[in-house]
Amino acid sequence: MNLLAIETSCDETAAALIAETGDALEVTAELPGVDAKDVNVEFRDGMLTIRGEKKQERKEGDNKN
Repeated sequence: MNLLAIETSCDETAAALIAETGDALEVTAELPGVDAKDVNVEFRDGMLTIRGEKKQERKEGDNKN
């Protein structure tokens, strides 16, 4: 049985598709607004972790912290 848990730390929705291809699994993840260079993929202790950081440009005069 393949178990997939998707956890996000923002209001965006992440989606992933897992396909079995012979002797491997292929994982395709959609991370809206995240640039590929800002994605980190790690496999440790039988767990696949995909992390992405969505960077937003700040406009001059934007006082949000």
